[in-house]
Amino acid sequence: EFNKPWGIALGNNNEILVSDWRNDRIQIFDKNGLFIDKFGRSGTNDGDLSRPSGVCVDKDGFFYVADWGNQRVQIFDEKFNFIGKLRGQAKLSKWAKDYLNANPDEKRARESFSPVINIDNVEPHEESARIESYFWDPTSVVIDKNGHLLVLDSNRNRIQIYQKV
Repeated sequence: EFNKPWGIALGNNNEILVSDWRNDRIQIFDKNGLFIDKFGRSGTNDGDLSRPSGVCVDKDGFFYVADWGNQRVQIFDEKFNFIGKLRGQAKLSKWAKDYLNANPDEKRARESFSPVINIDNVEPHEESARIESYFWDPTSVVIDKNGHLLVLDSNRNRIQIYQKV
């Protein structure tokens, strides 16, 4: 049973993948809508989910989950084992660099800014709000035809793109 389904995608064999937001899990159905499997549990540890908002699968069968509540994208293998996570590695866009180059006061302020964060006591949302390269509410993930992972980073109004290595 769903509790606020959020994202939907197709698997490699036309399975239907659904991000079940309030149940903190991913549900998988066949093309006729019959339940096949599910994975995920509530929490903040590696492999745990908190409000998953998007899901996709690559040609190798790896699942990528936009773990909105934990401010990350998690990667699972075809048996739903945790493989890794992404927190975001964004760099300044060309437009942002042009803006800073045209505004030396802004550039100096940015270069001298050094937020002090006690990582042990900060919630993922607060940490992401302070560290610009991190995801801040990743809401959707998709694999393009070249195998790149695209992550919609909603509070930062950007897309981060990753290449599988």
